Amino acid sequence: MIVIDAGALVKVLVEKSPSADEVRKRLRGETLSAPSLIDAEVLSVLRGLTLSGKLPEQRARTALSLLAGIPLQRTPLPAHLARAWQLRANYSAYDTFYVALAELLDCVLITSDARLSRGTGANCPVEVFP
Repeated sequence: MIVIDAGALVKVLVEKSPSADEVRKRLRGETLSAPSLIDAEVLSVLRGLTLSGKLPEQRARTALSLLAGIPLQRTPLPAHLARAWQLRANYSAYDTFYVALAELLDCVLITSDARLSRGTGANCPVEVFP
């Protein structure tokens, strides 16, 4: 089991890079889980990339289609509110849900955000793929 955050998932969906290949390799054969906010976060990132001209709209549409088909266990947010609140001083509000879920599942959190690995208070391993 692996918890994946939106940044790492966007990397998998749209990037053609050695780092994206490393993430894909790391995820192979694993069961993926994420808080249900991941869909909104991925949409937000893709929106920003297309509006800034960094990602063609067709690739964003393809990424959204792929996202809909990924076997990703999405966990409702209320299950993690208490722990997310405890982590509020060390992580963004969104990141607290990924950390809380990885702790609950006793598994690794995969991210592309190095700041997440530098936060304190998480009781789960964090693997960064910049």
